[in-house]
Amino acid sequence: MIGCMALRESGGAVIALQSGFYLFDFERGDATLIFDPEPGEERTRFNDGKVDRQGRFLAGSMNLNGIKDGLGLGTLYRLNTDFSLDTLRDDVVLSNGPCFSPVGGTFYFADTAHRTIWAYDYESDTGALSNMRTFVDFEPLMARLWMQTVACGAHSLRRVRSVVSHQMGSLCGVSTYRQIILPA
Repeated sequence: MIGCMALRESGGAVIALQSGFYLFDFERGDATLIFDPEPGEERTRFNDGKVDRQGRFLAGSMNLNGIKDGLGLGTLYRLNTDFSLDTLRDDVVLSNGPCFSPVGGTFYFADTAHRTIWAYDYESDTGALSNMRTFVDFEPLMARLWMQTVACGAHSLRRVRSVVSHQMGSLCGVSTYRQIILPA
């Protein structure tokens, strides 16, 4: 199962599977291993990822049992353009909704089990994360985040569109309006 995928400017794609990051050739239909960050770990797989403006692929793995057992077996990784790999965050249960602000200075990430979207300062030169803070807390709604997109204006983040699952099991779209002025 493909957890997430990023198209390559030179052709093909980088895909994240249960067993790591691969180069995928669409014409030949084959995959070549780049890096397996969790060798021998059969309880995780990749779930969601995004590419930054510099071409680095941020992807998170998840516990195959999802939120059922609550074990933080997953990790948020950054696959760099030279195919080196950095760990950005561990103890992830169910990686979801990574995305960037319009100018790329803020990175958003959610762990569905924690019912929270976090915002980080994102250093575009290095890909480093810092200053983790809560952006939206879904705990009062007893809802779980499944995906998110960021709707942006030229200099402000206007809204995070999230699909959440309420404790009664129904799906609903929730727009969390929160304006943040972004640096020019």
